[in-house]
Amino acid sequence: MLRYRKRIAVLPLFLTPLTATADMYDLFGEGAWYASMRAGVLADIGSEGRFVGPTETIYGGTPLIAMDDGAQIILAVGREVFSDWRLELELGLITSQTRSAPVAGVGPRVDDVFELRADVDSIVLMANLGYDFNYLDWWATPYLRGGIGLADTDVDGTLSVEYNSLIWTGTALDGASLSDEPFAGADYDVEFAWTVAAGFKKAIAEHFALRFEYSFLNRGEAATGLNQEGDFVRFSDLESHQFTLGVDYRFE
Repeated sequence: MLRYRKRIAVLPLFLTPLTATADMYDLFGEGAWYASMRAGVLADIGSEGRFVGPTETIYGGTPLIAMDDGAQIILAVGREVFSDWRLELELGLITSQTRSAPVAGVGPRVDDVFELRADVDSIVLMANLGYDFNYLDWWATPYLRGGIGLADTDVDGTLSVEYNSLIWTGTALDGASLSDEPFAGADYDVEFAWTVAAGFKKAIAEHFALRFEYSFLNRGEAATGLNQEGDFVRFSDLESHQFTLGVDYRFE
């Protein structure tokens, strides 16, 4: 009899997680699936290209290469869960470029002129968690979102250099120029990526909503391939402020 009572006492311990699982299933079941498409611009990309290799090691004086603005297109699919929360899987294509302008060297190479023309393009896969402030009776619903994922970045470009500095006097490079020298190959880097975002959603039809969003994205690092001197350019912390406009379709 005592053994039987112990089994009865243990039974609620097994029923509790089963009940919680059922409740969780009900919460997941209440939400709806949705698909989203957004497009926008990247502004103020917080990364600079740094020359790395034997030429930089021996002579120094190479400049930092600034990034220009870029563009992006994002496709996402998600599901509303736990009332105001939603889970989302996002695939983005990001295109950005270096600032195409001649840049002077520094120090011993102050009279040299560099120009790097490079495309820094990424495919970004993110898993996001968002929260919608549905209880606010505003003209549009504000929301917050954060996510982590992977960024596969391809850097491809050419380098032009004018050798005008005094350190080249009496050498074969004195007054020489290098025009649009390609890097040996694109260097593919898969890096950890993360993002935070805030925006507004506004229903415009029975199943459609318009979305405006600001996000901050970190794509990690990327680099060009080697040129004939064995040098390359590394871009660290590809951080950008992004502004997108898009449309959601809610399946019901």
